[in-house]
Amino acid sequence: MKAHLTPSNATTSLPWPWFLPAFLVGIVALAVLYGEMRVRTGSIWPGVALHTVSNAISTPLLLHGHLRLEGHADVWVGIAPHAIASMVIFGGLGFHLYRRRIAERP
Repeated sequence: MKAHLTPSNATTSLPWPWFLPAFLVGIVALAVLYGEMRVRTGSIWPGVALHTVSNAISTPLLLHGHLRLEGHADVWVGIAPHAIASMVIFGGLGFHLYRRRIAERP
């Protein structure tokens, strides 16, 4: 018998007490990136476009079962914000943009 997928168990293999803090850290990493994009471009639209495209790609892959990761692989390399790879990539990119902006100040 096939288990019914809900948004929570289709997105993560973590229990809620572990998922929520990891998800919040991932959201903060994305916020840094989106914030730096806003400051650098003077417009919210690049961030809106990135957010829309990332949701348009990741949501169907996760919720419709097209992307399956075994065990807790979603915690390391998943495409959702709670994945360590997402935190490092998006947080690192946002931090890099922030450092460059600070270094460019007169």
